[in-house]
Amino acid sequence: MKPLLGSTLAALFAAALLAHGAGAEPDVVTYTTDGATITHDCAGHPRVKIKARGGRYTFRGACDGIGVEGDRVALTISSVAALAIDGDGNRAVADQLGSVAIQGNGNKITYRRSRGGAPPVAVAGDDNTVIRTK
Repeated sequence: MKPLLGSTLAALFAAALLAHGAGAEPDVVTYTTDGATITHDCAGHPRVKIKARGGRYTFRGACDGIGVEGDRVALTISSVAALAIDGDGNRAVADQLGSVAIQGNGNKITYRRSRGGAPPVAVAGDDNTVIRTK
């Protein structure tokens, strides 16, 4: 797997963290178990990183940033300011989406509403989609 989108990813997360008053050492929760099924409440920990293959993750509340480094991860998201995906075959369904950065192939992001205008999208790879649904 290639490294995350570097400066694009860093900029997206930095913007999300600064916008929500995070200090120099942000509190990021990291999940590393392959194939896990996890429900995460962003009210307590709004910044999350997933470093795993497979699994289903549900995020409740307003998240500042969610990062995925892995393949075949399924996300259900209430609201996220910055979403970053690095891997193949990942799926995310968000009620509300801010910005998104994707590196990899065959990733699909769907969202119902944006967090202010069309979300900024940075994509590297093939067959990746970001689609607004009704």
